[in-house]
Amino acid sequence: MKFSDNGYYLEEYIKCDNCGVLLYRSPISITTDGANKRYCSDWCVDWDMKRESEVASHKRQAESGGK
Repeated sequence: MKFSDNGYYLEEYIKCDNCGVLLYRSPISITTDGANKRYCSDWCVDWDMKRESEVASHKRQAESGGK
């Protein structure tokens, strides 16, 4: 979430790109493959990076015929 300058209302809702938790204060911001991602914790960063590497690995295996 992004609070207004006076703190009385929300200007925008910002969610963790991994788990969807609303981010109240400064998120962990990472740019990968040209995409800016925001996370709530180091755990979400690690989990998303591991998932992305496994997806890429499965894609490479499928393209090479499963070997």
